[in-house]
Amino acid sequence: PTRLLDWTTNPLIAAYFACSGQRMGQIIAVKTSDIGLLEISSSQDTPFEITTPQFIYPTAVAARIASQRGLFSVHADPSKNWILRDKTERFEIEASVKSAFRDYLYGFGVDAAMVMADLDGLADNLRWRYQEKRQLT
Repeated sequence: PTRLLDWTTNPLIAAYFACSGQRMGQIIAVKTSDIGLLEISSSQDTPFEITTPQFIYPTAVAARIASQRGLFSVHADPSKNWILRDKTERFEIEASVKSAFRDYLYGFGVDAAMVMADLDGLADNLRWRYQEKRQLT
């Protein structure tokens, strides 16, 4: 259980992560306005005093959070399921099309080097390009 879940505001970044792994991937889209946005700078609330889940944009941004257009959902009780009936859209990416989907994302400039924005991401991108026989130039 965790009090923070990481999300992205960029659907291409969400698709990149949905294409990882061997099984079907899923993108879950949520309108932050339907949930609520916690603004610590202008509120007396802190993430530890909330009673319902809300979204929060981080004030101190690491390279990965910035490159992934990240934000977080903050949860009052990490042991409770977050029910989002009628507040989400779900998009599935079948395992059989993940490779082609990742090729399209690569064409849009969405790859590990861009998403991770560090040496680990660059190394993962080079490994993928070598294994998929992609040009390294």
